[in-house]
Amino acid sequence: MTVKTHATAEPGASAVFYLHPTFRNPVREVALEDGIATLVVRAWGSFTVGVVLAGGRQQLELDLAELPDVSQSFRER
Repeated sequence: MTVKTHATAEPGASAVFYLHPTFRNPVREVALEDGIATLVVRAWGSFTVGVVLAGGRQQLELDLAELPDVSQSFRER
């Protein structure tokens, strides 16, 4: 999962990803590099992910089951 902010990121800024509670560490902080943060996770079913940027001023949410390229088996788990 990759998130990009167009807002100027302060040095040391990060994105906080909120995963499904079944993940061992469901809250993951990833440093922004040139306004981009990428988190790679292994999952075998869809879930909703939240991301908080800019100290909480930007909040995003995405249901992975709604992505057009997701297989039906991943979507329905």
